[in-house]
Amino acid sequence: MTPKGINFALVIFLIVSIVFGAETLAFDGLLWLDNPKNGHAYALIVFTLIQVVLLGSLLSRRGWAVKATLYWAAIYLVMLVLNPLTGPAIGISPAPTSAVS
Repeated sequence: MTPKGINFALVIFLIVSIVFGAETLAFDGLLWLDNPKNGHAYALIVFTLIQVVLLGSLLSRRGWAVKATLYWAAIYLVMLVLNPLTGPAIGISPAPTSAVS
């Protein structure tokens, strides 16, 4: 199976996701402060690296890349939706709190 071209929509979405993941890793101090408890920073590193591999595969027109990217997007969405449910297990409420007391 030889791909005919690059799926530009997937490439754009992956680039945006990679940029936001890298920005979050670089500038979200709370992510790193809570990392020993929940490992979310390390998970975000792995997720971002997976997306970099998928992006490279899409750009090099690998036949499996589009399907793999779509499967990854579905799995990643489920993980993001379920993420607030992990907070209570380590004593963090998923409800928003006021920064001003």
